[in-house]
Amino acid sequence: AFVAVSLDKHSDREKLEERIQAKKLTALQHMFSGNMNLDPAAMEFSVSEVPKLFVLDPSGKIIYTAESFSSTKDFLDKLFL
Repeated sequence: AFVAVSLDKHSDREKLEERIQAKKLTALQHMFSGNMNLDPAAMEFSVSEVPKLFVLDPSGKIIYTAESFSSTKDFLDKLFL
């Protein structure tokens, strides 16, 4: 699974959804509560800045984290090639 944790506030939900569509990030599982850095997922995954991306294995274990999409792409290329 690919997980993205949002630190956006409640009032920015529409903007977040527009960014997800515009950047074609629909394959990610987006975690959003609107509570910014107090978001339960942000606290669970220790997210203090964005972007921070996670790749989880089938059991839910984090197998990779990154601060950019390009480094995640490099990881996935190595994983699947």
